[in-house]
Amino acid sequence: MKLQQLKETIVAPITGINKSAVAIIRISGPDAISISQKIFHPWPENFEFRKAYYGNFSNGDDGILLCFKKNSSFTGDETAEWNIHGSIASIQSILEEACNYGARIAKPGEFTMRAFLNGKLDLTQAEGIRDSIESNTEYQFKLASQLRKGTLQKEISHIKKRLLSTLGMVEATTDFSEEIGYLNSEQAFSLLSAAKNSLMILLQRKQTSELIKRGIRIALVGRPNAGKSSILNRCLGRERSIVTEIAGTTRDTIEETLDINGIPCILVDTAGLRTASDIVEQIGVNRAKEETHNADIVWYIYDASVGWQEEDSNAYDTIQSRKEIVANKCDVSSTQKGIPVSAKNGTGFDNLFTTIKDLVGEIDTTSQTYINKRHTVLLENILNSVNHAMYTLEHNLPSDLLAVDLQSGIRNCNEILGVEIHPDIVEEIFSEFCIGK
Repeated sequence: MKLQQLKETIVAPITGINKSAVAIIRISGPDAISISQKIFHPWPENFEFRKAYYGNFSNGDDGILLCFKKNSSFTGDETAEWNIHGSIASIQSILEEACNYGARIAKPGEFTMRAFLNGKLDLTQAEGIRDSIESNTEYQFKLASQLRKGTLQKEISHIKKRLLSTLGMVEATTDFSEEIGYLNSEQAFSLLSAAKNSLMILLQRKQTSELIKRGIRIALVGRPNAGKSSILNRCLGRERSIVTEIAGTTRDTIEETLDINGIPCILVDTAGLRTASDIVEQIGVNRAKEETHNADIVWYIYDASVGWQEEDSNAYDTIQSRKEIVANKCDVSSTQKGIPVSAKNGTGFDNLFTTIKDLVGEIDTTSQTYINKRHTVLLENILNSVNHAMYTLEHNLPSDLLAVDLQSGIRNCNEILGVEIHPDIVEEIFSEFCIGK
């Protein structure tokens, strides 16, 4: 984004352009208050920032005005928020009036970008805002909230501080070795070891972070008439898949996304595994087999009233992904193989859902943040630099090599936080935001 654009006054609805009872329009920039004075009336005689005023807007609507002075707003710029009725007509007309007075419509993520550039938050917190908005489940929101509150920022800052302290020791002993002596390798190694431990803890969250972000893909697999579609319908609480007594009813994959105990899941109903009777069913069977490779976990479902068959063993043994045996129709059978459930009356599903929690592992939503793909790449770069630096110390190699690794690690810390980051990367990250945020 060009520097000149950052000096412009921008405006956009921060509640979306949909029919609703109330909409909030945010205007931010050097002319935010002067434009508000032209649009809102009567203007308060003893105007105060951070105080709500009721009045009329020039587009014929009425509502509330709330203003924030520079450095005390979300963006860090002079800002006003107009609370109006949420009709599309009211929103569009007031946006047009604001633009007629010199504002322009904000680009996606531009309010948050200005907050970042004005030092109101770091890049990880900005990403937390985006992910909070996009959250669909409890765990997605809670982990994004930790990111938004600066949990990752604090952890990266601690790692960076250790690297800076080590680099300071290296540079000091290189430039002033006669005065202060040689590098205290034991102390330097201790600092790097602490940094490495922190990095390892963060990277251990990679799998959980990815699963919570994109959702856990669960393939419902088994022979025809095992009850896969019935289990999908029971999980959804509605009739999504067709269920009949005819074997091979499902001939394609059916995907549905749902929230299971706060964890986002993608359930995939598949065609029954058997020798197909026609080419269409064969395609469905092939897709079912493909899903066993794509899934994070496979629920292999069999008919408990019939019992576990040799065909079940053969099919189950070919599955390479994480898998669980699910005994459906336990209401008419006391089979002990696998997790007993009944799609008919809903028993056993709590135990079935624990397989999801086991896959994700323990999630501490009070202090644990998650790391996204951007963070992961940079954290791995930092860890690589720390490992090289520790190797240099252990083998008493030249200190200039140590300094190079430490500087590389610090640069990657800065990139996570958004310090000295390339403008194109910043643009790319904020382009993923919605308009109004």
